[in-house]
Amino acid sequence: MFQQSKTASRIDAEQLEQLRTRIQDYCSRNSTLAHTFISSGYVELDAILPGGGFLPGQLVEWLGEGHGSGAGMLALHAAWQVASPGGILVALDRDQLFFPPAASALGINLDNLVLVRAGSAREEFWALDQVLRSAEVAAVWVSLDHCNDRHFRRLQLSAEQGGTLGCLVRSARVLGQPSWAHLQLLVKPVCLRGPAPADNTRQRQLEITVIRCQGPQQGRRVVIDFPQ
Repeated sequence: MFQQSKTASRIDAEQLEQLRTRIQDYCSRNSTLAHTFISSGYVELDAILPGGGFLPGQLVEWLGEGHGSGAGMLALHAAWQVASPGGILVALDRDQLFFPPAASALGINLDNLVLVRAGSAREEFWALDQVLRSAEVAAVWVSLDHCNDRHFRRLQLSAEQGGTLGCLVRSARVLGQPSWAHLQLLVKPVCLRGPAPADNTRQRQLEITVIRCQGPQQGRRVVIDFPQ
């Protein structure tokens, strides 16, 4: 009996050591990815984000009211910050509302932009899942309507697997609903008072609030100047 106990203990210790080695190897291979925060392009916004920016493999919900909220353009700008070092930015545009010249005006290199226009919501979800899993894609931008809990969880796992930043532009009406996003940001335009400058160069202001995140940043907000 004593000999059997020793054998069992030795086997358990060997298995434990193997597991420890595998974990250390995994952490070593993924340590750079796990700690590489990428700036949003706005110092003020970075200041309220966990880690001071976005991480590859994150899903970020950008919530706004309608197309004039600024959420879509700000999300696109953030996605490009992740892709601009040389990666590919994929934009899914089933509703055909994406305007490439406006993207170019934000400084996005259209040569690094892939525009996907699926014929149905089902096809778009399939494409979204595939590009999030792709290691060649740095960031994905999509205007996402309804997404059930199971599909949302699948997108989260796909983003983590591919190390791809997923920028999901959604209606503020989903506030309070279950979410698998790592980060949830509410974007609202700020009403500017007073006459416009003579040269009409006054920029638009957007208020961003951290609705959901891991860390003490939840509830923080900031106002930034954003190009018209």
